[in-house]
Amino acid sequence: MNSTATSLAAFVQYNTAIDKVITNLRFRFNPREGNDFYIVYDEGLKTRAEREGLSLPRSSGRTILLKYTYTFRL
Repeated sequence: MNSTATSLAAFVQYNTAIDKVITNLRFRFNPREGNDFYIVYDEGLKTRAEREGLSLPRSSGRTILLKYTYTFRL
C-alpha cells in the first residue's frame, strides 16, 4: 500500500540470543506537504515461553504510538 497520501511499512526481526520476534508496523498518512500522521504498533513475542519450569507470558510488551508532525514555514 503506497501512494503520495499513505504508506504502510512492516519490520520483523528474530533475535536468536533471546528467542524473541520483534515486530514493528507503521502507517503514515500525509494529507499535504509538511504534515504527517503516524500510527505505530510494536510488539515483542517470545518464541519459547516456558523456561526452567516457569510459564512466562508470550508477549513481552506492546506499544501503540500516535505521532503528528507539522512543518512551520517562516
